[in-house]
Amino acid sequence: MDSNISRKPLWTIPWGVSEGFIIAFGLLLVSFGLEIIFPFSNVSKPHFPNSLYFLIGFGIFIFLTSFFFRSNSIVKWLSSVNSAIPAITYFVFVVLLIGIIPQSNHHSHLGIFSSLLNSWVFFFSFIFLLLTLGFATISRLFHISWKNFVFFLNHFGLWLCLAAGFFGAPDKQEAVMIVNRGDVVWYGKNDMGIQVELPIAIELLDFTAEFYQPKLAILSDEIFTSNNEYDLSSSPEVLIDNIIVQVEKYLPKAFFVDSAFINASGVPFSSHAVYVKVFNKNYLLITKGWLSTPSKVSNAHHINLPDGRNLKLLPPEPKYFGSSIKVYSKVSESVKVARVEVNKPFIIDGWWVYQHSYDNLAGNESSYSGFRVVKDPWMYAVYFGFVLMIIGVSLLLFTQSFKTK
Repeated sequence: MDSNISRKPLWTIPWGVSEGFIIAFGLLLVSFGLEIIFPFSNVSKPHFPNSLYFLIGFGIFIFLTSFFFRSNSIVKWLSSVNSAIPAITYFVFVVLLIGIIPQSNHHSHLGIFSSLLNSWVFFFSFIFLLLTLGFATISRLFHISWKNFVFFLNHFGLWLCLAAGFFGAPDKQEAVMIVNRGDVVWYGKNDMGIQVELPIAIELLDFTAEFYQPKLAILSDEIFTSNNEYDLSSSPEVLIDNIIVQVEKYLPKAFFVDSAFINASGVPFSSHAVYVKVFNKNYLLITKGWLSTPSKVSNAHHINLPDGRNLKLLPPEPKYFGSSIKVYSKVSESVKVARVEVNKPFIIDGWWVYQHSYDNLAGNESSYSGFRVVKDPWMYAVYFGFVLMIIGVSLLLFTQSFKTK
């Protein structure tokens, strides 16, 4: 390497990666100081349509600056990898902090570190990333070629996903609605736990849940389960760690009476129960008794093993749960009947209604159903960005495949 280049003084044009990391570190310090003096949470965020104007203005600024000042050394640097590496590193560092440090919408002893996503720290890192990604993307438009076209699709799609998600965040509305059977509810609680009135109401017509069989487990400092599949109704022998559990009787609907469980088919709030004998690996009987899952009206039954561990019947995992609902809209003044299931939301007037929760102890007899309702008008812009990236990647793969032939 040329010694003159390797010893280039800092801030000498053209800037390199070193200057980029210094700028990133400076922005990090400034953002922390600004967060202490004037928290980002106190800043009024623009909502639609002002948020859209901000995004369009930001994009126009990048385009016009790239067009009229394309020969400027700072614009060239922002369009280069020498800016991209520090910007990506800076942003990833902040994201790692968010992932490592517990985040909360409420006040915490961690101070500004507890809500980094809503802070100047995240804002500065994100804007730096958007700037360098935007300048790098637009610069390819001034040199028309197939390679640059594919590059533009990939990077503009990514820029649009990030920018739409960021500028559209204040417009996203989200709440959890708990609806009892037969009730009509117009309100929900947001992520701050504040009750908010909504432009849609939900009436719960019916709730249905199906479950897998419960699993046997030994609990101590860790959980031991069998490595093999088994059917409790076929009286299996189940090897768990160093013991053998012989299932003598399985009641999917059981009720505890005196000192035993009885069949309780048709009785609400029943639990799963099994009568088992426990052996060591030499088939010497250790103990026997009933195990059960917790229910709305009874606690779980378990067996204490001689080694201090507990043999339990774990609560069954849901196989399916969904709700039949009637949705009332103030905006369109319409009433819709729908079935909402996990990963199968219902959409009305831009609101997505997701199946969220139910009474775990009551199971299929749950008296209520929980719904997460979300309205995100910027979601389609994010989807469009993903489509551009998919097209760009497809064209890139096609181009590479064509070159190898």
